[in-house]
Amino acid sequence: MEKEKASMKIKNISLTMVAIVGVLSTSVLTGCATMPVGDYLSYKGQISEIGLLKTIAHVNVVDNKGQGLDPDGTLKAEENVKNAVATLLHDKYQINSKDLDTPPAQIEPALRALFGTLSTSKDVDTIKNNKVLTDYMDTYPERYFIFTYVTGFSRTGANLATSAAGSVLIGVLTLGLFVPYAIPAGSTLYFCVVDKKTQKVIYFKADNREDDPRSFDTIKDQIKEITKELVKL
Repeated sequence: MEKEKASMKIKNISLTMVAIVGVLSTSVLTGCATMPVGDYLSYKGQISEIGLLKTIAHVNVVDNKGQGLDPDGTLKAEENVKNAVATLLHDKYQINSKDLDTPPAQIEPALRALFGTLSTSKDVDTIKNNKVLTDYMDTYPERYFIFTYVTGFSRTGANLATSAAGSVLIGVLTLGLFVPYAIPAGSTLYFCVVDKKTQKVIYFKADNREDDPRSFDTIKDQIKEITKELVKL
């Protein structure tokens, strides 16, 4: 009996570790908020209108069987970003939301490529080589556009209780980070402003925290942190 209990505990812990590794592989964890990247200071007083392109999100749910996409949570995270941007930036900029236009399927991998490059090499010219996104912007009249991408996860109560039995840390080897596998939720939000005319990223910032991306307060706090330099322009 004791052997069976030990075996079941190891199985549950292993399952949880695999689930979290799968979740973490969907994002480049930044560890709280990054410093802004881009030549945004030179645009002070020049930007009055920005197109907010449809947010792309990927939110997983983790339970005792593993992890998988949470469709409702994903839609909620996308809606949270739209509402948070409108709430926090409307006093400074005219925000033209484009969320009624469903982006093509290739937008998500294109965004992941963009934000992956910005997170590692800080290459603000990378948008020039991303034809999917430049063509996407060309369908709208605005000069400046906001791109956003959210990735995260939440847990069921039963999974969290099982996971809390141990204190194993999972290493994210590519970044040299360690993340407690029993954290209840995680939300990583990437945000950038692109100048369509020059095809440059003029503002990029990301925020990562152990909160639920399905919560409006989580996303609002992340957008507030991410845009605090942008609202001063």
